[in-house]
Amino acid sequence: MSTWCAPSRFLMALVNRIFGYGRGVITIRYPLYGTELFSFDSSFKVKSASSKHKFYEARKAATSWSKELSHEAPEWNQVMDSFVSSGTLKPQNLADFAVWARKTLEDRRRPELAARPFFLAIDTNVAYNRLFTRHFPIDGPSGVVRAPDFRFLLCDVVRREVDEQIKRKYRGELNQIFTHPEQESILKEIGGRNVLVARRAKLAQNEIDYLDKTLNALTVPCTEFPSDKEDRDILIAKTYGAFSRDRNVDIALLTMDQNMVDHAKNAQIMSFSLRVPGASELEKVELHYSLWHLLHDLAVALGVIDIEPFGTRVYGEWAGKTTSDYGAERVKIVLDDKAPIANEVVRDFRICAKVLGVSISG
Repeated sequence: MSTWCAPSRFLMALVNRIFGYGRGVITIRYPLYGTELFSFDSSFKVKSASSKHKFYEARKAATSWSKELSHEAPEWNQVMDSFVSSGTLKPQNLADFAVWARKTLEDRRRPELAARPFFLAIDTNVAYNRLFTRHFPIDGPSGVVRAPDFRFLLCDVVRREVDEQIKRKYRGELNQIFTHPEQESILKEIGGRNVLVARRAKLAQNEIDYLDKTLNALTVPCTEFPSDKEDRDILIAKTYGAFSRDRNVDIALLTMDQNMVDHAKNAQIMSFSLRVPGASELEKVELHYSLWHLLHDLAVALGVIDIEPFGTRVYGEWAGKTTSDYGAERVKIVLDDKAPIANEVVRDFRICAKVLGVSISG
């Protein structure tokens, strides 16, 4: 076995080599449950996919725990969340959002509105679903909508909702959940590392970093942080509303939670709610532009995935993973040296690293 820590886009070299060897279908599996997640063919369309029921049955057979630990055994929701955060599954009303966004931007050019600055205010679920890094630009009916077309606001409550999750690591819980001998090698890598909610929050933090560093989002201060999630939602809308009045600016809250629309109304600000797609839409989904993001997000959310054929294991969490690894969206790739494509894949990795000017370790 040879091990490589590399940006997730390098997985495309592996995928292309598998197809080039004449294998028509690639299967992504979750080895801790011993179950298939989905498969795709050389047209980069999902050929088959698991379901909530199948995943639950595999979860039940592969694990044992008390109720206090059940939240650390990944559920089908984490798989579906990865399809959305990777940009593979689009919000159902994304085209409507593109029309709304284009009209809103054009309205700001009218003399009676142009004097008041306009901002998109971000809700926490937008960060978790990686809207700007994975779904933009949007080719809408009335033109392309790009993230830099807008100015952005980030409430301190949103920042803290993400940051508060990045604080706990495993302390032996996985050894109580996964007790089968074939699971031991995986536990050695991800045991003692970030728990599930922390890993998902790390992905959301990448989106916040993008909003800060690339889109120059302004911070809206708020010192309060209620313990109740619904109270925090109301506070987020109120904080943006107060900023709108204090600064004499127009704000639209962008969310993926319908309840936030009502909170925005009560805070006297505009809003737009994106609808998350359903599980029934996995079949024949196209992966052309999102595959490496999907594999990365699945590996992080689940901790590990396998790519078949040829037995490649991909860790999204591993011993020694750093904050910069998270920021660069690196994964740990374990190749089977006996696989017929192994030498070609390693050569491709080295060429990609040289061309892109990035470092890889192996």
